[in-house]
Amino acid sequence: MKVGMAIRHIDKLYWLGVLVLVGLILLVLWVTRFAAPYTFLGAAINPPQPAPEFSVQDIRGQNFSLSDQKGKVVLLFFGYTSCPDECPATMAVLKLVKAGLGRNADRVDIIFISIDPARDTPPVVQAYVEKFDPSIIGITGTESELQPIWQNYGVYIEKTMGSTDTQYTLTHSTRIFLVDTQGNLHLTYSFGISPNDILQDIQHLLG
Repeated sequence: MKVGMAIRHIDKLYWLGVLVLVGLILLVLWVTRFAAPYTFLGAAINPPQPAPEFSVQDIRGQNFSLSDQKGKVVLLFFGYTSCPDECPATMAVLKLVKAGLGRNADRVDIIFISIDPARDTPPVVQAYVEKFDPSIIGITGTESELQPIWQNYGVYIEKTMGSTDTQYTLTHSTRIFLVDTQGNLHLTYSFGISPNDILQDIQHLLG
């Protein structure tokens, strides 16, 4: 009897040890998955800073204020419709981001702000953004209206003249700015970023 009781006692200890081991493994998995800090794939602004406010008319003649977008994630890109390379490539990335948001698509706004107001009239910008996604908000205006926005976001613009006054190219900064749901400038993305990287950051910010 004593031998049998000893065996049963060993069995109980064995299974208790198995349960403790399984519990520890599950705890480690939980900590790794849920408790580890998230690492952003964009360049983080730490701490996030209030995004410079601007209020203008969009290409449809509607009043637009960045502060009115609180509660949404906003992606800002500064470019021009005659741009031969970086702008269409970046807009294609933003198109894929919007398409990948699924049910969260209405919680994210993409804003295209022209750096070439002389040529980028509202109809021109509207036709341009609609080639990528009709929900993209296009903004243009006079140079005096747009200059403060460019300056506040540190947008670099250099004009190289061509054969006529209307034939020129613009060398410009190509970063995408992410404004979080609290209206803070939270992340920036360099040219060539993967749409999946932006999506992952947005999904984290939206919870």
